[in-house]
Amino acid sequence: MLAYPYLSGVVLIFLVFLFCFSCRSDLRKLMLWGGWYYFLMQAIVLLMTKLVSFLTHTNRDFNPIYWHPRLLFDLNIKAGGYGLEDGLFIFLVGALATLSYEFIFRKRIKYKYKHKHHLAAIGASLLLYITLLFFITNPIYPLIASTFFGAFVIWFKRHDLIKHSMVGGFVFLTTYFAIFFIMNLIFPEFVKETWDLSINSGVLISGIPLEELLWALSLGFFWSPIYEYEHGTKVAK
Repeated sequence: MLAYPYLSGVVLIFLVFLFCFSCRSDLRKLMLWGGWYYFLMQAIVLLMTKLVSFLTHTNRDFNPIYWHPRLLFDLNIKAGGYGLEDGLFIFLVGALATLSYEFIFRKRIKYKYKHKHHLAAIGASLLLYITLLFFITNPIYPLIASTFFGAFVIWFKRHDLIKHSMVGGFVFLTTYFAIFFIMNLIFPEFVKETWDLSINSGVLISGIPLEELLWALSLGFFWSPIYEYEHGTKVAK
């Protein structure tokens, strides 16, 4: 396990997931839905981009580019995309971001609000896909931009979810920061050996790349109210 720092980090996130899953049985459906929905959204973008890259004979690898973690079976190098750890990571962060607001503030999903909406997830996915397809760039920046865009769509369509989104965003950012900080204590060379800071901003906050924290904040903004937005519900104590 110690030979695979990224996998160790995924295990830490999984432990947080298990803690939340065991503490709030009423939010288990929310967590599982949020995790699978985020995984599906990312998988569709990846597969569509790789398909177009294959047909047009262009290279659109996702990993390794700005970072190059050691993965099981070296799938990121062999496939030019995600590995098993990435799939688990995407599912887990999607689940945790979805319940961040409800878990901390002891909220429950109580009643219907209006009709269901899907514009935020579709719009964010399309923006990410188009940016990755037509612009050769560090993929972390299109990911951050598209995720913030999804949050803005939710804010525009559901003003009542703005507070939910912003508070949930900072809660998830704090959670992600704490997990990453522990990772750096266990693996002091993790960031130095894994990230290519020359194509990022190079800014580190407590040893954590700035882009990672921006992504965590954007995901929290976007994904913490996504269930209420998609299902037309509200939360109450």
